[in-house]
Amino acid sequence: GLRKKGGKPETIVGIMVERSLEMIVGILAVLKAGGAYLPLDPEYPSARISYMLQDSKTKILLSQAKFLGSMSELGFKGEVLDLGEPGNYQGDTTNLVPLSKAHNLAYVIYTSGSTGQPKGVMVEQRNLFNYLYWAKNTYLGKEKLNFPLFSSLSFDLTITSIFASLISGSTLFIYHKGFQELENILNNPKIDIIKLTPAHMRFINELTFKNLSLHNMIVGGEALKTELAKNIYEKFNQRINIFNEYGPTEATVGCMIYKYNQQQDKNTDVSIGVPAANSKIYILAPNLKPVPVNTIGEIYIAGTNLARGYLNKPKLTQEKFIDNPFIPGTKMYQTGDLARIRPDGNIEFLGRIDHQVKIRGFRIECGEIESVLNQHPKIKEAIVVVKKTQNQEKYLAAYFQAKRESRKARRDLHDRESAEKKGVNPLYYTGVSSTNKQLRNYLSKKLPSYMIPQQFVYLETLPQTQNGKIDRLFLEQQMETFVQDNSYIPPITDIEKKLVEIWEEVLEVARIGIDDNFFELGGNSLNLISLINTIKQELLSTIPVMMFTSDVTIRKLATYLQKQQKNNKYSFSYMTPLNNQTAQPYCFLLPPLGGEFFSYLELTKNIKTKAGIYALRAPGLEGETKPWENFESLATFYLEQIQTMQPQGPYILGGWSYGGLLAFEIAQRLRQKEEMVQELFLIDTLAPVKKWRGIKLSEDFLLSILANHLAFQKNKNLDIRQDFFFNVPAHKKTNLLLSYLQQQKVLATQVSLDYLENLLRVIKANLKAVLSYKAAPYEGRITIFKAQEKLPDTLYQEYLGAPADNRTLHWGEFCKKIKTYSVAGNHYTMLSTQNFRPIQLYLEKILAKPISKANKL
Repeated sequence: GLRKKGGKPETIVGIMVERSLEMIVGILAVLKAGGAYLPLDPEYPSARISYMLQDSKTKILLSQAKFLGSMSELGFKGEVLDLGEPGNYQGDTTNLVPLSKAHNLAYVIYTSGSTGQPKGVMVEQRNLFNYLYWAKNTYLGKEKLNFPLFSSLSFDLTITSIFASLISGSTLFIYHKGFQELENILNNPKIDIIKLTPAHMRFINELTFKNLSLHNMIVGGEALKTELAKNIYEKFNQRINIFNEYGPTEATVGCMIYKYNQQQDKNTDVSIGVPAANSKIYILAPNLKPVPVNTIGEIYIAGTNLARGYLNKPKLTQEKFIDNPFIPGTKMYQTGDLARIRPDGNIEFLGRIDHQVKIRGFRIECGEIESVLNQHPKIKEAIVVVKKTQNQEKYLAAYFQAKRESRKARRDLHDRESAEKKGVNPLYYTGVSSTNKQLRNYLSKKLPSYMIPQQFVYLETLPQTQNGKIDRLFLEQQMETFVQDNSYIPPITDIEKKLVEIWEEVLEVARIGIDDNFFELGGNSLNLISLINTIKQELLSTIPVMMFTSDVTIRKLATYLQKQQKNNKYSFSYMTPLNNQTAQPYCFLLPPLGGEFFSYLELTKNIKTKAGIYALRAPGLEGETKPWENFESLATFYLEQIQTMQPQGPYILGGWSYGGLLAFEIAQRLRQKEEMVQELFLIDTLAPVKKWRGIKLSEDFLLSILANHLAFQKNKNLDIRQDFFFNVPAHKKTNLLLSYLQQQKVLATQVSLDYLENLLRVIKANLKAVLSYKAAPYEGRITIFKAQEKLPDTLYQEYLGAPADNRTLHWGEFCKKIKTYSVAGNHYTMLSTQNFRPIQLYLEKILAKPISKANKL
């Protein structure tokens, strides 16, 4: 009868029923007739259902008697068939000849749209068949496992439960009241497998039940927290398989899979794993080039699972379903999801690109803040959203649900209940200031200041959509009291105003005050280079790098420039204070291969000490002299600088990477002078091994060293090797590298060729110096900090060996008194905020010791 009424291929038939046997009958009837079904959840607002009916041009609607009265409200003028009416089941019972082909529509599901109106995703028969064939083999194999049906038909997660049961001959148990019946589902001994969201899992985690016959969970819809998976796994006595399935509606339910492993999974989120059958997953940069392992990119999906596109939205389809450059003639879907490929080949989901926001010019990924908050021992789950003040200025707000066992959670709950009695919004209560301060302090240890939310709101439960996802939009629309920051001090003088313009351009931050800290605004070693270049071009003044200590502000730079213009002279120093302390003993940090001190800034600004910390920089970086190519002469030069500042011991010396070699040699010189070396510490410094001496410093080798050195500082692995520069004329190689690094966002466009050439000369001189260095045995004590992770297989390991395999980084050949500490991260990331804690504690301890005149160490 349905086919006679027009239910044929490419015809959309609406289904608006509650969970029931009629729902299954209706779906099968539409597919059998050759049409495509459109699920319409009766609990949706009438306006939304009406829009979907009109947008899809649906002419036939399958429904139930209880909903027939709402047709006029929906404005539906097509034919309505009551699935509960016996007369609709009479007629010819002969098996129908199939009309639909693999390329015909199977269903249309509407998902949320950025315009405020939902968009219909068109899924074809071949897409659905491919997913079901894979899902049956993956989740059921040859077994008959029974599913419950409790989720909305408008949520494509439900497709797994319905069709996997039907094609395997299993039983489908229908639960009319939805997720409220989860407790009944869990207590049904006949149910073996369930498809659900993390929100459902959180609900289950709060339940008490005796039946443990459920052995399989398929999880989808949003990111699965590792802690939640662990809790559920243990709640089921470690006898349950938890499958994390990833896939947007546009990729037909699911296109990636990962099975939770309690022993291996230690990250915040469970991996989304590897591609499903006939699915192709690409992690790409904005230029559609594949990103290296461990590098963040956007997920693109291709393969048999890819939907046709968006119904009646050709422009949007063209934007999102783009030509696949890897398989000509096919399409791939741009998901808007961020991810990275782990070294083990599994893919890690990292949130949405559209959860990236820009506040005061900073690009912020809310998921990154959420990840850090979710690691807090007292937080069960946190969501970060962007809100606006009455003046339409954006700010970050964090909503969090505390763990049940947390005493603080109970105290906050008491505060919330008190607030309710006073007439405050009963769902939301902005946590007391002490909680805000604690969370800010916690985040400040792991995130830059611009990523710390201005507001923290305690929730008893996080709001959810009908599909069981966290309702971010609802949170964004809530209004809570918020006090704005009044610390902004505007520029007054012409120099201050010009410096503000330059800072805002380089940092891409708006409304910078003259007392704002460059590094707290997102400044780093690379955009500092851009800043110095721009100041030189626009103000015709050179600011020495030594001015950029951890507390640099526009006020301080303006004062310096005014004095420079007045005196008309340029002061230069190779010694830079990294903190504002002056007590002895001083701590001296020697420069790494690039000759700068930027690598130490993040570490030293977090060290609590009254002792002065100073860094040295290499001659030649600003073109003021030719870089030195003799290691012994360099050591002598740096020693003179140190003894000008501190003529007598005890001395505290250290350095990262190449800087550690310099510190070692200077310590030798001091001991020869019978000066006391109180501490010598080397941060991931490889001892001068014989293998180095055979390296030839070709131009291509040096350029590749420079490229990777700069890229790793931006946490990028470009893996640039010597062949990158083959067949490029010699005079164009540095230009090529500059353009490429700017294209890859490693260097800003303001960075000049002069800077890169100076840096290249310093690196060449430093390498040439150290390759001829022959270290002597050291009688003192050395403290070594060793990175836990190796660098990716780049030229560093190819030419310099893999030092991470040796416990003392080969310093055992030169010294018998060695203490080694392990630091999280690789050679570069070990000095990041989240990893440098062991080094920080060590330095705070040794700098707190009183000055000793004891025997030489």
